[in-house]
Amino acid sequence: MSNSTNCAIVLAIQHLVSVKSLLLLDMLVSLHCCNSSLQAVVGTYWDLVYDWGLLNRKSKNRWLRDMLLVPEKKTYFIAIVLNILLRFAWLQSVLGCFKILHT
Repeated sequence: MSNSTNCAIVLAIQHLVSVKSLLLLDMLVSLHCCNSSLQAVVGTYWDLVYDWGLLNRKSKNRWLRDMLLVPEKKTYFIAIVLNILLRFAWLQSVLGCFKILHT
């Protein structure tokens, strides 16, 4: 689910819009939406578990990873919430350009 896959699908969709091939366009739009959704879910999981160390019971910092760069723990929790909100706001903007969420 790399960004290059996303870009290739978007470029293919834009090309097909200009050619007016609606059947193939619907399939690629669906593929792009599934890819973007999966990318958002996997990215969020990766950030929470591996980057933030969320729910790590063995850590010396409760619910966070062992090594913290900022002494205030609430900064990490605020950043986690913002990360999730912004990632799914991005997903809505990606899906919204195809009018899927607003039909």
